[in-house]
Amino acid sequence: MIWRSLKFRLLAAAAICIVGALAAYWLLLSQVFERHVSERLYSELQAHLNQLATRLEVSGDVDIKVSDPLDNPRFARPFGGLYWQVRTEKGTVFGSRSLWDQTIELPAGDNETGTIIRHRDISSNMGELMAIERSVRMGADTSGQRVQLVIAMDQNELAKARSSFAADVSVLVALLGLFLLAASAVQVFIGLRPLNTL
Repeated sequence: MIWRSLKFRLLAAAAICIVGALAAYWLLLSQVFERHVSERLYSELQAHLNQLATRLEVSGDVDIKVSDPLDNPRFARPFGGLYWQVRTEKGTVFGSRSLWDQTIELPAGDNETGTIIRHRDISSNMGELMAIERSVRMGADTSGQRVQLVIAMDQNELAKARSSFAADVSVLVALLGLFLLAASAVQVFIGLRPLNTL
């Protein structure tokens, strides 16, 4: 009876340790994956931002426009999940066709010219957005008009990637947990076998 009680305790302790360790491992993997995907998406947004900046031009003395459409066709599709917006120092706002009649409102702040700022969980009529912004000066000197550039993406893309990864990893972690539990059970039974003679 004693060895049976001991066996149960050892198996319970092993199960608790294995489940706890695998749960922590699953959480860590999910966070690392989300950080990796987030960095990749922000890199894509920055590439679009650089393209937008190179296609800005001044029409006349004050009017600012984008000379050519950006390459990604999603910018031209209403609510296509990828958006650009330009806000001039005088308050004029215009953007991609994908924005339709909407605007992107970012948290207010005195951002330095040229500094790229990242945003997450931006509420809009297009859903939750992740975005980057940068202010630039139009003209050869620092006296030119200041313009805020924004590139945004549907944050649901990050959520979908995270959910898909979590589902795949959950299956692998569950299989690994079953293997470790089986191995622990074998070890306990074999290790306590000599107690059968007591």
